[in-house]
Amino acid sequence: MMGRVRWSHVTIALALIAALAIAAPAIGGPSLKKLVKKEVAKQIAKATGPAGPAGPPGANGTNGTNGTNGTNGLDGTARAYAEVSGAGNDTCTGGCTIAREKGVTIVNHVGTGLYCVTAPGINPNAVSAAVSVETQLTDPPLGNASAMTRVNASDCPAGDFEVVTQRQPSTAVRNAADTGSIDVAGNAVPSDVVDFTIVIP
Repeated sequence: MMGRVRWSHVTIALALIAALAIAAPAIGGPSLKKLVKKEVAKQIAKATGPAGPAGPPGANGTNGTNGTNGTNGLDGTARAYAEVSGAGNDTCTGGCTIAREKGVTIVNHVGTGLYCVTAPGINPNAVSAAVSVETQLTDPPLGNASAMTRVNASDCPAGDFEVVTQRQPSTAVRNAADTGSIDVAGNAVPSDVVDFTIVIP
């Protein structure tokens, strides 16, 4: 009796599944096959296997590039730099005083506000230097001093970088009410009382 009941239950269940499989598409629902596929895909997506063994270490990256047309410096740093005392604060006999330098061997004063910077192995025709006013020994007022490079370095020997320093002198002019005079900055002129720094990448 119990055996017959169990088989009858199985028979009923199979009949019900078959009916659903037939009826679901007929009433616009998904087929049993699609439902099974969807559920299997969902379960697989959530499943994770055990971690695999660690892979071998990767190759070392290449060093950063040094500048071309000259001696190599440390990667990522300037090849040459220096702090230079202007000729007005230094006699510049045999070369101006330089400090905190790297790659710069000598700075010669060749005229008022004119300096030739030697950085052996670095071609000034292939790289531009950057210069700025160094304020510690530059005569006040500091805001009217400037330091610049000259690309063609026409006043220097071949292979040197040329630096030009200038100042705007104060000039007295009549005030608007014509009751007296005031000082204003004039046109920039070459000056030896300007210290500068130079950086060559």
